[in-house]
Amino acid sequence: MIRLAALQVPMPPTDALEDEQVLEALAAYTRLFAQASEAQHAADAADRKVKAARESDVEGYARALRAGRKDPGPSGVEKAQAELEKVRRHAEAAGRATSTARDELEALVGERRTELAATAEGQVAEARVGLREAVDILAAAHAGLGEALSAAAWVQGFPDKAKGIAPSQLVGMTAPNREPYNVDAAIVALRELAADPEPAPAAA
Repeated sequence: MIRLAALQVPMPPTDALEDEQVLEALAAYTRLFAQASEAQHAADAADRKVKAARESDVEGYARALRAGRKDPGPSGVEKAQAELEKVRRHAEAAGRATSTARDELEALVGERRTELAATAEGQVAEARVGLREAVDILAAAHAGLGEALSAAAWVQGFPDKAKGIAPSQLVGMTAPNREPYNVDAAIVALRELAADPEPAPAAA
């Protein structure tokens, strides 16, 4: 029987793909893998029933021998064995169908890898633009909060000099030196994440 673990493939993030053929192949593979997994569980359960039926049959036959009666017959074993053969056949067929679907999916992705990569790179660039816009909004909002806090400190302390406003800390997030991260540092890190990568140097 085919080992399902060997047929597993990593799944892409939800809504990350737009190629209809690849999506259809993924859906077919996912459906068949689920069927094969269910069939494998059913076959394992049927195998356990056969073992239990055999044990019950031996025990029943032993009781009959002790009582001087005839062999009661292995009817329970035969029924359990027939069910096992049925579900095992289904499991083997589902496993083979899943294997074929996986091979077809792998071939299709390999054939369309260049186009898929170009689409993914476009999505990455678009997402970076969205992140830069979001970071700008965050930075402006944080600056506005700082001004509001400074104004509140001025009002509360006037005519004395207002105390400086400590950088906004991110609760629960600490640097390797155990110092807490602050929002300004997080904004810098987010801007670096959102920046377009430097082009690779030209080959000599």
